[in-house]
Amino acid sequence: MTVYDVGGVLCARPFRLGRLGHIGISVDDLALTERFYREVLGFRVTDHLYEPGGSPSPLGTFLTYNSDHHAMVLADTAAAKARGFNAPGLTLNQISFQVSTLQEVVEAHEMFVADGLSIRAIGRDIPGSNWAVYVADPDGHPVELFYGMEQIGWDGRSKPSGFRRYRATEPPKLPRPAERDEIQDVINLGLSIADGHVWNDVGEATYDVGGVLLPRPFKVINSGPIGLFVQDLDASISFYLDRLGMAVTEEGTCLGERLVHLRSGTEHHTITLMPISLRAKLGLSDRSTLATYGMQVGSYRQLRDARRFLAEQGYSVLELPPEIHAGIDFAIHVVDPEGHCVQLYYELEQVGSSGRPLSPRERRVVPDVWPEQLDPPTATSPNRTFQGPLG
Repeated sequence: MTVYDVGGVLCARPFRLGRLGHIGISVDDLALTERFYREVLGFRVTDHLYEPGGSPSPLGTFLTYNSDHHAMVLADTAAAKARGFNAPGLTLNQISFQVSTLQEVVEAHEMFVADGLSIRAIGRDIPGSNWAVYVADPDGHPVELFYGMEQIGWDGRSKPSGFRRYRATEPPKLPRPAERDEIQDVINLGLSIADGHVWNDVGEATYDVGGVLLPRPFKVINSGPIGLFVQDLDASISFYLDRLGMAVTEEGTCLGERLVHLRSGTEHHTITLMPISLRAKLGLSDRSTLATYGMQVGSYRQLRDARRFLAEQGYSVLELPPEIHAGIDFAIHVVDPEGHCVQLYYELEQVGSSGRPLSPRERRVVPDVWPEQLDPPTATSPNRTFQGPLG
């Protein structure tokens, strides 16, 4: 068995998955879908992608809720297909995991090639500045391993067009200069580093969210987990376990169908795999294999307020079986303009070194009528805090 030195630790693969950083979805109406994620869920636009010398209408939109350049990529369907990022019947065009070093990206690419896996892309994405390799899972979903996501600071400004010179479509030769050296090179060329995209249209701030005025009564503080509908459940489990190093947290059934919750860290699940036959039983769109896209809000109160806010905006909340989100108690499901199901929640169960999740008897029972307040948390209840100001 081959072992790899990953930062001084011997591992079965030359990388270790970190967080689920972002996803990408292909949409027919880019402007309408962008407005949903901006105006309803509070994401902000960090960049638009245009065809050089082509139409003034964008081919893609990069959105975020934190300091990452993007937490979601919306791509025009035709543009995504042209890049080979959409297999037939798929709208999910990337599932993106962060790794710790550029070396992990390079060596992951080498391993995937040696194993005969389908490589969708390798190189450096601009906008966003992240180095990445994309490999296809058994259903054709592009899975990205990335390093070095561009960070956007208090001025809300992304890198300007002068940094496009660093885009790459080949694996890098290591070691590479640090980002600060690239920034200095751009300055030395006489280019401005203050001309990047900035988005100021955030709406009127009228809601008190933990003592801060925001345009909606909640704040997204984390993205993921996701749910995937797959054709061959066992083949998909094998890919995510054997190729990517994820672990099974627990298996379950929903409406007579088997499903499996997988994790890449301490959270109960990062991905839930479900058979494609479950999609119609849940009443979800047959346009996509993305079953759910999770977004964590800052508190239980924010989640309750989000449900009321969504109703006021004219959005119906779906009633989905709790089995699809084991490890999450209170959750809201709402559908975006293209039929993708967004899952809002406030707390995700953590799994310790034993790898044992809570049993059904240990989990909170969710009543039909949500209470105003919940019982006090235990000492081990997760308490994720958002890094930086809420708005």
